[in-house]
Amino acid sequence: MVHLRRYLALATCLALVAGCDAGMAAREAKMNEALEELGATPRVFVNDGASDYHVSMAEPPSVKDLLNREGIRLLLSRLDDARPSMTVLHDRGEDTAVPVGYLCLDLLLQMSAWGPPVFYELDIGDDGAWTNVVQPFFFPAGVLSEAHGARTMSEVRGKWEEALRFGRLRFKDEYQQSVE
Repeated sequence: MVHLRRYLALATCLALVAGCDAGMAAREAKMNEALEELGATPRVFVNDGASDYHVSMAEPPSVKDLLNREGIRLLLSRLDDARPSMTVLHDRGEDTAVPVGYLCLDLLLQMSAWGPPVFYELDIGDDGAWTNVVQPFFFPAGVLSEAHGARTMSEVRGKWEEALRFGRLRFKDEYQQSVE
């Protein structure tokens, strides 16, 4: 009888864990779909010298599925995703595919709170949306046209992950509680 109770208790626990795993898998699949949709949404960034173009100009509605703790972690994990998105950077008469990793970076920057470690404390100018980003946390939309673009993306991902691991990343109030 004792063995039967233990077996039933174990079976109940396993069923609960399986239900949680299924729920997490469904959320993860939904976030991955949102990220794929973001990459598949055609848009054009025009480099006017101010670097003031970013994803919020034409976000697909599913992007809201990425704005939570798991989404932030997914965006961080994809910062070095060099696959070309449907977003094109038009710069000096040439079109360059923007990597999926840049779209993830752009969303993370939009959600980040002002100040260290991601942004300079002081306003150093308004020459574009991401002028005030501390360099180790940023790469440009056309990063893959640079000699070591993929390595740069990987290094930036490492900086973001390190800041998260040591509790230094801060997000705007509406996202802050989602990563604590």
